[in-house]
Amino acid sequence: MKNILEAKRLNKVYEISKENSLQVLRDVEISIPQGEFVSVMGASGSGKSTLLYNISGMDRATSGSILLCDEEISTMGEDDLSALRLEKMGFVFQQSNLLANLNILDNIVYPGFAAKKVNRKDIVIAAKKLMSRMGISALADNDITQASGGQLQRVAICRALINDPIILFGDEPTGALNSKAANDVMDILTDINGNGTTIMLVTHDAKVAARTERVFFMADGIIKGECRLGKSNKEQNPKAREKHLSQWLEEMGL
Repeated sequence: MKNILEAKRLNKVYEISKENSLQVLRDVEISIPQGEFVSVMGASGSGKSTLLYNISGMDRATSGSILLCDEEISTMGEDDLSALRLEKMGFVFQQSNLLANLNILDNIVYPGFAAKKVNRKDIVIAAKKLMSRMGISALADNDITQASGGQLQRVAICRALINDPIILFGDEPTGALNSKAANDVMDILTDINGNGTTIMLVTHDAKVAARTERVFFMADGIIKGECRLGKSNKEQNPKAREKHLSQWLEEMGL
């Protein structure tokens, strides 16, 4: 299957002062085929979130190549890169990062209006379909203070999907949720992936990572290994996947 995303010899160095620098990514190479669901794990400071931000163009790599659908994004101008992120990528973070001055429906449709790909009526229709799919239709007119954390993450997922991205990035998308809400979000992400959307997420939670197809382990800015779990399905025993992953992570030193 064709790779939708490829990073080669990716480095990220932060210049702390004239005399000091911190290298967070070290010649990272990673490829993700279209339709795959992958996760990245590692101890705090291992570089996993930095990898996500650099590979998605949210931050600029110091050196290296990043291909998204055969487009080299590491050398794109800011305007072109912003347009690419808006139109082809979706983002879900640990906090929902919704706009307090907009109600829930308006938060979801806002990126659609910004992309200007379809008319406003069609964007609203698409948003309401996503809300129905996520089970939050009744919240459309609510302020963001009138919803639970789990509901707000569903809103954030709707917002991330409004422009029908080819890849969805998640930075600890379940990190602020209780176990039930986290499981619900992973059910939603698994369904989204089942419909063809490629997903890459960073997580510290082995239960979350065990729901993904392939797990990368990072340490000291390097991908030390990967664990292939295969597609998650209802026939599989989730505990067996978690046990296999946990044993592998222990071998990797996490």
